[in-house]
Amino acid sequence: MSEYEAIIGTKVANYIDAFKDTYQENDCDIYFIGNGESSVYLDLSCKLFLRFQKIDQKGILIEAKGLAQSCSKHNMPYIILHNIIERFKNTILCDLLQEDHPSSLAYHFLKQLNIASDTASKYYLSQKIKKFIDTNQRRIKTIDELIDSESIYFFEGHLLWLDKLAHAILDLNIDTLPELCPKACVLGKWLHADGKEIIVEEQRWQHLDMLHRHLHLIAKRVQISMRSTPIDYHYLLLLLSKADLVSLSIGIDLTLISNIEYIKCSSKDPLTGVLNRQLLDKIFKTQFELSKTLDTGFALIMADIDNFKQVNDYYGHIFGDIVLKEFANVMIDSTRKSDFIIRFGGEEFIIILPVTTLHESKEIAEKICSKFAMKSIDKDNESLRFTASFGVSYIHPEANESSSTLHMSELIDVVDQKLLLAKQLGKNRVVG
Repeated sequence: MSEYEAIIGTKVANYIDAFKDTYQENDCDIYFIGNGESSVYLDLSCKLFLRFQKIDQKGILIEAKGLAQSCSKHNMPYIILHNIIERFKNTILCDLLQEDHPSSLAYHFLKQLNIASDTASKYYLSQKIKKFIDTNQRRIKTIDELIDSESIYFFEGHLLWLDKLAHAILDLNIDTLPELCPKACVLGKWLHADGKEIIVEEQRWQHLDMLHRHLHLIAKRVQISMRSTPIDYHYLLLLLSKADLVSLSIGIDLTLISNIEYIKCSSKDPLTGVLNRQLLDKIFKTQFELSKTLDTGFALIMADIDNFKQVNDYYGHIFGDIVLKEFANVMIDSTRKSDFIIRFGGEEFIIILPVTTLHESKEIAEKICSKFAMKSIDKDNESLRFTASFGVSYIHPEANESSSTLHMSELIDVVDQKLLLAKQLGKNRVVG
């Protein structure tokens, strides 16, 4: 038996026993991948540690690869994988240094430990990038099927740019990186030309330009990191994750800009000036699919003027039309230009709020409810006031969820039931 096996082999065996005891005593299941009676993560970690009982670089590489791939597959955070390996390294090295063993033992142990750490980072990154590429391809496919505006076309272009970045990191090939100059890519050229005409709000344009430049800066950091030796795989993973978040933020901005374009060009209800009901199916499907792509939610508000039949019966239909116009104006003034207000029928309206939380959408409904109730409408030198009731629903589509007509009808029925409850509770209120 070699000196390495006699000394470090014993320390590794003791560490594994302590590692298992700590796992059981501290009830660490939340940090591990459960598999029946055992823990895959616990078992694979111990198999890796066992390889350190002798000089076995090939075996360490195999076990580190298996551990990393399993952690990535089960969405185990990288920091937990990194922490387990670091604790193992620090414990064994501290023992060796305190007991004044030959430096050659620490050297061989540390050399193998570096192989384990680099291998774990590399294969964890590889698995995560493959998952990322699959997700991004689904996004591209969805956007490709939905394209009906210039803005969304450029969102698809940057998803393709992101796909190229991910493949370059996966292959560790600097030559295949996407365009790094923010003014030279397709979106950059558009932003500084036609985009300035379409995005009329300077603040919105500046925000999108800032996000776009930041995304390209991340890509430049990827390039620098890939040129470094040794390559920091964990840092590359963090950069790709950051690029994904920034890209989705760009997608949100472009989606809202696209909505504004669509609303401007769409047919309107001649009385109220809001969108026609015939557009509801297309708008709903588009927002549903975009929400899946952007991993965001959107909200539905169903609004109905209270006692509107009595308004028509008592004051006449011409005045009833005036009330409808005023209600529509309040909704338009209380929502964003990128929100969809649709006349659903008679005195009933649907509002679709993209990239909005339930709390935010309820606040908007409350704002409309309050402003309309306080609004005076003149009739024969008399100031009249009316109220409306609202139902609010939040929708966050799952990756495999369909935006079928039946599904849309079910979701509209849910918000309609909330509107009905608002009426039953006394009207002039919001139920979400």
